[in-house]
This record gives sequence, structure tokens and C-alpha cells, in this order.
Amino acid sequence: MTKNRQSVIKKAVSPDKLSIFRGIDNRVFEFDEQSITYYVPFKSFFKANNNCYKSFNKVYFFSQKSRERVLRARNIKKPAHDIGCNIHIINCGHGDSILVENHGEYALIDFGGRDSYKNDSENYFGVDKSQDSSILKYCKENVKGGKIKAALITHLHEDHIFDIDKITDNFEIEKLFMLKKFHGEKFKRTNNFKLLDKAKANEIHFVDIEQIKKREDNSFKIGYANFEIIGPTQDLEDLNSNSLVLLMTYNNMKFLFAGDMTEKAEKNVINHCRLNGIDLKEVNFLKVAHHGSDTSSSKNFLASLGDNLTSVISCGAEDKCKRTQELRQKGILYKTSDNGNVNIKLLPKVRGYVVNAQKQTLSTVQPSLKKPDELNKLGCLNKDLKVFMEEAHPEIYGNDHFDGFYV
Repeated sequence: MTKNRQSVIKKAVSPDKLSIFRGIDNRVFEFDEQSITYYVPFKSFFKANNNCYKSFNKVYFFSQKSRERVLRARNIKKPAHDIGCNIHIINCGHGDSILVENHGEYALIDFGGRDSYKNDSENYFGVDKSQDSSILKYCKENVKGGKIKAALITHLHEDHIFDIDKITDNFEIEKLFMLKKFHGEKFKRTNNFKLLDKAKANEIHFVDIEQIKKREDNSFKIGYANFEIIGPTQDLEDLNSNSLVLLMTYNNMKFLFAGDMTEKAEKNVINHCRLNGIDLKEVNFLKVAHHGSDTSSSKNFLASLGDNLTSVISCGAEDKCKRTQELRQKGILYKTSDNGNVNIKLLPKVRGYVVNAQKQTLSTVQPSLKKPDELNKLGCLNKDLKVFMEEAHPEIYGNDHFDGFYV
């Protein structure tokens, strides 16, 4: 199709009538009475089923260094025992990138934005893709074996996918998840789709909204941690509202990754959980939606979550967060703009967690949390809690900062 033809289509079709579907189809546009579907080809993939595309060659994209790292990984044994689940909220400025590790397996949620390359000493974006971003550096330091079992794109905004090419060039991605249908809100910004074209994985899975509602084919495991996609449950024709929302369960603790979902999407998630017997009151941890913006984290949504909530906002140095006060009233709050990289370690043997932040500027423990002398059921009566944790888990506790405990 000629450029002139594409220009005519862009002018003639309103954004809410234009859908973007990622597929390997020779057609560029498909017409029906109500909408136009735009196809962008994935090279070197074949269609395994309606929602899954597989790579013809799993290692065709490896650099020599990546190939050597994967070969070395064959000699790396998984830990014999579960030593806890680590959730790393990477300090990548105004953007999202979260690494989850358990039992030698890894998941990566989103791929950050331009801020990941920003030079803090200068007031400009020093994007130099010949250099490693903060996300790539962090993954190189913390992902052992060069393989990421599952990666997710919550939505197609640049601050969530900017570094996807660098990550997929340096690590083998087994499965890449993204929403099946995208609307034309960002059709004019072709850079988003140029970035996505560079994504490489052994399998690409398209998540269908109807499957989320029916709870079909929308869950996976990383070690002993279970993940379920619980949103979006309605096509709201907006990229933020249609963010993938993940609920992780590990050792009876729950972590909610909210993407950039808006207040409308929050209502749908609450209704979906109520209809399916998912108790949001059991949520202990929240990756705050939309970098703390006032478009999200509504009063009703926060009220639906558990007490003593530990929240993390991934945001830039300019700190445009609007929900800071509400989240601090709900529990403990960390910001990557204040605290740098934030690692939340969920413990395997007791229902507790440890927070190790790069900059410990927030270290207040909620008064409502259990005190050490109340933990007699765990054999630590009249013992300092830090001493107890060191004795109970010397292999994982180390010198991390203790910030909360559940019984």
C-alpha cells in the first residue's frame, strides 16, 4: 500500500475506529463497516494458534556474548530450596521496569523509558543506545543464566517499552505477553511500533480481554510464584486503561502490578475480582499505577486493598506524584525518585518480607504491624525482630533493611 493511501486512511479514520493488531499478515490494512485493522509483521515468526506466535529460530538474535552466557547457564543449577521471592522495582526514571525472581527463574514487567538513559547532572535526555541503560545494567547484574522466562508489556507507551530491543538482544525471552488489541491512540507515533518490531522472543502471546474475564490461558508461574492477569476486563479504547494488570501470589502474600490503569479500569478490576472470588483485601503490596498520577489509585480502589499496604511508585526526579499522601495513610510508601532501586524480598518460611532500598530515606514501620514480643507462635518471644530473622533465615536475610512482618 502506498504512503498516499496510508495518509488518506489516517485522515479518514478517527482513533477510536482504528485498531492495531500485532500479527504476521501480508495485508497492511483490513476493512470492515466499523473499523480498520492495521497489521505490522513480526519477522521470523509463525502462527502457532490464534493468540500465539513462535520464533522459527530461537537463538537467531543472540550476540556472541549472549550465546556464551546461555551456554554457561546450563551449568548453573537452580537452588535446591526456595530462598524467597525478589521483586526488584528498577529505578529507571519516569517509566516502569520490574524484575521478579524466584527459584532461579525470572519475569520482567515492562521495559522503561527514555529517563533510563538520562544524565542526572544535566537537564536533558542523554539517550545513547550504544551505552547500557539503568535497566540493562540492572538485569545484567541480577539475571543469572541470560534467560527470562516471561516478559510482559503492560501497554504500548514509550515509558514502558523504550528499552525492549536492548533487553531482547541481551537475554533470551521464553514468552512475551501483550494485549491482543490496541487502539489507534498512538498510531501517529510510529516509534512505539518500531520499538515493538525489534522485540524478540521464543513465543509471543497475545492476551485477549475475553480470556481474562473467563480466566483462561492468562496465568503462569515463576518458580513458586503464581501470576494471573486480572485486567483489563473491558475494552476502554485507551492505552492506559487497557494496561495489563497482574496479581502475583507467593507464600500467601499478594503483589499487585497495576501498570498505568485508570480509575475506570480500577472499577472493572474490582468487579472482576468480586465476581471470581479474588479477595483484594489480601493484597499486601502494590506497584502504584501510572507513576502516582491522580488518574489512578482512587479512594475506592485503595479501600479495596489490604491494610498495612506497602506501595512502590516508579517515577522520575521531577516527582509528579499526586497520590503520595493517600498511599502513606494506607501504609508504607517507597518512590524510586527518593529511594532508587527498591528490592522487596518475600520470605519463604514465614509470612514476612524484607525491603532493601538503594537509598533508605523511608524506614518507618507501621505501628499496626505485629511487634516482636507478639510473635510467640514463631518462637521469638522477647527477641529483637532483626535478631530473630537473622537466626531464622541466615541464608537470605543478610544485612537487608527489615520493613514489615505478617503473621
